[in-house]
This record gives sequence, structure tokens and C-alpha cells, in this order.
Amino acid sequence: MDKGVQSLTFEELSILNERKEEIKHDHNAYLDGHPELKTLLSSFMSAVLIEKPSDVLGFAKDHFDALKPIKISPDPLVVTGPSGVGKGTLITRLLGKYPTQFGFSVSHTTRDPRKGEVDGVAYNFVTADEFESHVQSNAFLEFAYVHGNGYGTSVRAVEEVQTQEKICILDIDIQGVQQVKKSSSKMKFLFIAPPSMSDLEKRLRGR
Repeated sequence: MDKGVQSLTFEELSILNERKEEIKHDHNAYLDGHPELKTLLSSFMSAVLIEKPSDVLGFAKDHFDALKPIKISPDPLVVTGPSGVGKGTLITRLLGKYPTQFGFSVSHTTRDPRKGEVDGVAYNFVTADEFESHVQSNAFLEFAYVHGNGYGTSVRAVEEVQTQEKICILDIDIQGVQQVKKSSSKMKFLFIAPPSMSDLEKRLRGR
């Protein structure tokens, strides 16, 4: 018998044995409540004995990684329509009311910021040279030049939202929509039309 155990009193040994029984009972109860553990471990042991890997830890990682559920990212939502029709207002409301379901893809633009617009929030404001560099490196999912200004949606911006398992909202003009439709990306589209052309003209003049 271990000298440390021999030095324990009868009362201490009794407490130790009771604690061991409690732990054993808890472990058995957990295993009974999770029968899938036996299946997982049995499957792993069978795979190890069949493959006989030299790197058991690496094999174990690959084995259990393969069992992880595949996350399917929701299709992005493209909100489009004429400038001044109210796309930004709608997007702001969606993000405010459903923050855990929607995320916004911040586009790049070469135009000057409007009053109240914050860099990195409303848009990523860049120079013409920086924008062209992104175009040449195929960093944009789509891009367009409107009224002399460049607008582009980066692939990275969309992916960052999707990794959060949110629906990525893209604010894209009509030219950009045509590019997206030609790409292999799966998207859903929402077109916002003005009540009338005269109403749209008033909104644009009021900016």
C-alpha cells in the first residue's frame, strides 16, 4: 500500500473512498446521458487500428475535424435602385432592427464624404490610385464608375460578414448588379423604385 495512503486515518480513507464513488457515479451518469461518445470513440479507435498512423495526434485532429458540421453561409442581399431612392435608409433600419441577422458590406469609393458619413462605416473612402489598385488585383466583387467616381464592393468585405453567419447586405448601383449577376456568386436582389421620377428629382436636388 502507498505510504501516503497508510498515513491517512480511517475517517479520511472513508471520505476519500466516498469521493471516488461520487466521481465514478458522476462519470457514469454523464456517459449514460451521452451514448454518442461511445460511438465516436469506437469509430476513432477502429480508424486508428486500420490506418495505424505514425502521427496519432494529427490523425485524431483530422478525424474529428471531419465530423464537424459544415456551416452554410446565407446568400448576400443586394439592395439596388437609383441614387437618392432611399437604399441607405432601408439598410440602416434593417441593421438597427435585426443586428444579429444582417451585416453590412462597406463599399469602397473615390467620392468625397457627405456630411455625417464616417470613413469605414458608410464607405471606405480611398484615392483614385488606391481604387485602381484594387481593380487591378481583382479585389472587387463588382465595381463601377458613376458620375466620375469609383464604387466597388470587395470580396473580403462580404466574406467578413458571412463568417459571422449573417446575411450580408450590399448597396450596389445598377451597373454593379449586372457584374454580380454575371459572376458565380449566389445573391438575392431587392430593387427599390422611387414613387415617381419627379419625386426622385426632388430628393436628389435636396442633397
